[in-house]
Amino acid sequence: MFIGDFEQRVVAYCAGFDDELAARMEYYLPKLKRVTVPAQITEGHVKSMNSLIDDLYTEVVFDYTAVKDALEDVKRKIEVVLKANYKGPNERARMGAAIEAAKNFRIGVKEDGNPEYVNLFEIETRLRRRFLFLDAILKILQQKSDRLLSDLAVLKIESNLRS
Repeated sequence: MFIGDFEQRVVAYCAGFDDELAARMEYYLPKLKRVTVPAQITEGHVKSMNSLIDDLYTEVVFDYTAVKDALEDVKRKIEVVLKANYKGPNERARMGAAIEAAKNFRIGVKEDGNPEYVNLFEIETRLRRRFLFLDAILKILQQKSDRLLSDLAVLKIESNLRS
């Protein structure tokens, strides 16, 4: 029950900030929930669980890599924009100008002919949330995989003791 409630709260919280992250959470969290290592495990469980972990890991790692790359790109862009716009009569004015330029970064022209701006800091925040979410899934999958290896080793030891 708690996991379901938690999932709903997290998705609802993030939906207010980032629809794409909320959609990814709604997609990945139920799949992650299915990867549960039972207390009493058999070799059949290990094979089945390894397959589930492998499938989900493969899916997540592609999203993770794309988000990590995008986050690094945005960080570099922010750094360049801040340095290029660090102008003014004093430190406060220079910092203000640089931050304002990153908050109102022009990316092109809309269909109506008006310039289109984005807030690079907002984009960085959204990408960082996505990155951390995907990173957490990968860590959980790694932990479950490690546990399966340990359980398999215990099964083999028990099997040898019975022989």
